[in-house]
Amino acid sequence: MKKTLTAVVSVFIACSSAFAQTDGPGLIIAKSGAAISAESTRVEGANVHYVAAGSKSEKVVPVADIIGIIPYLERGVKYSDQKIGLVLELIKTVKSKHPELRRKLNVIESDWIVAGKPVDPGLAKEIDAVVQQFNQSTKGESAYKRATTALGMIRFKDKTGSQDAVVDKALADMKIAYLGFDLPALLARGDAEKFSKAELSAYRAEAIEAIKGKTTEKEKLALKEAFAKARETTIRGCIAEIEAFFDKYKAVSVYHKSVEDLRAIKEEICKEDSDFELVKKSDEKMFGIMKEQYKGYDFSFNKFPISPKDQAVLKVMKPFSSLQPVKGVKEECYMVPVRLPYKPMPVANKTVVPFIFLFNRAQSPASEYSTVLSFKDAGGSDVTQRSPVPPPQLVHARMATRLALDFTKAGEAGQGLEDGEGLHVLLRLDIRDKSKAGSEWMPISNACRIPVSPAEDKE
Repeated sequence: MKKTLTAVVSVFIACSSAFAQTDGPGLIIAKSGAAISAESTRVEGANVHYVAAGSKSEKVVPVADIIGIIPYLERGVKYSDQKIGLVLELIKTVKSKHPELRRKLNVIESDWIVAGKPVDPGLAKEIDAVVQQFNQSTKGESAYKRATTALGMIRFKDKTGSQDAVVDKALADMKIAYLGFDLPALLARGDAEKFSKAELSAYRAEAIEAIKGKTTEKEKLALKEAFAKARETTIRGCIAEIEAFFDKYKAVSVYHKSVEDLRAIKEEICKEDSDFELVKKSDEKMFGIMKEQYKGYDFSFNKFPISPKDQAVLKVMKPFSSLQPVKGVKEECYMVPVRLPYKPMPVANKTVVPFIFLFNRAQSPASEYSTVLSFKDAGGSDVTQRSPVPPPQLVHARMATRLALDFTKAGEAGQGLEDGEGLHVLLRLDIRDKSKAGSEWMPISNACRIPVSPAEDKE
């Protein structure tokens, strides 16, 4: 008997190595009678390496100190009659040597006894009955809970997992019928390698509806995480396309178009700080490349592309450039007069003044432009005079133009604006979308401060 037991134990320990290779759980039986429930076991030479249930650290016990390792039955695994026999033989041996372990071993033993029996044909009929009853119901919450509970009991009885695939399909179909959509498929879509804006928008709509529906809190969280992943995928994909387009040309105007596209991503897609950080890094990357392409340019003032030639103009004309704050401005244009025919300008005159317009944003072909001359009338009330400007023809985000400035109304009013530094008028650039009815004018530059004097002071 001792020889037979030794053979069984040695064979079983050799077999247990196979279980351990798949991190199979089992009950380690020490010669002292101690029983260690292990989440995984691995036999290496003269030692057994294991991770105890509920523990994260691996421990080691000498093979010489144990009787054997009784594996827990793994669902869905087909065992040979020989292996089942070996396990049952070992359990019987341990029971005889350590009767105090009988209660613990009885549960494991019953599982292995069932594993050696033919599949119960009644299980399939029970599953069919549950499915049929659910399909004939309203498929509401109570019917769904009743059906899933019944299938859970069938799964519990099916120790070998012979019907797991059938039960899984029945549960999945019931879930779809109950929720009104395929939750696993919806979650899986979040793992797609590529998302367009349109695809993300559609996915968002479906996810929102699912979250509003009958999903559990855990499922709602999973849906939010899946959509967050899809959103990041979309952002990264859009950024890659934008950067590829920019790399092809590396021009100021292309950079502005790229920034406009990044801005659309921020407004339409970004939600988390990490999303905005991706966009910010892309902008910084392209801006750095652009500065290398335009050596000698000064981009330090709100990213306006100021060439060496324009820098020379600014040395003289900066006090008259658009630096005076305008309320509600979304600064996209920097206006610089190349020269002023008179300093100060006589208010009774009409004068053509050459200007440089520098832009730090892409301009839409649907936009129309106008200059606004501001001053005060004799009674001290604000007066504005709007004049149309042709759409800018930009080269490196720059346009040279000549503005016909009419100071006669300021002359009729008798004064410009007084701020303690002398009489002046303010000139700014406005924009509106001509494709939209009722679109209002909006300032896109701060104002140029142009000094003026009464007409009689003209020399």
